[in-house]
Amino acid sequence: MPGLPHDRALISGSDDALHAHLRPLIDQSTAVDLSVSFLMTSGVRLVLPHLQDLLSRDGRLRVLTGDYLDVTEPAALRLMTDLTGARHLFVFRASRMPFHPKA
Repeated sequence: MPGLPHDRALISGSDDALHAHLRPLIDQSTAVDLSVSFLMTSGVRLVLPHLQDLLSRDGRLRVLTGDYLDVTEPAALRLMTDLTGARHLFVFRASRMPFHPKA
C-alpha cells in the first residue's frame, strides 16, 4: 500500500512484530502519541532508547495507558517516568472506567 512504511497493510505479530514498525517511525518523528491498553516491561524496553532519543531531540511524547485487570507492570511505568524531556504519561484508573483500546 502506498504511504505505508512497509509492504503489508496488516501487522500480524511473530515475525512481523509491531515494535519493528514503530521504532523507525519514532526515530523520524518530532512528536509521538501512544495509546495502549497496558504497559509491560518487556515491551517498553524494546522502544525505550528510541523514545529517549525522541525526547533528546526536543520531541514530545504522550502515552495513554490503563491499569485494567492489573496487567500494566509497575516496573514498566517506572521506566516510562525515568524518561527525561517533554514526556506525559496518563494512566486510566480501572476503578473509574475500564480502558482497553483496540487498533
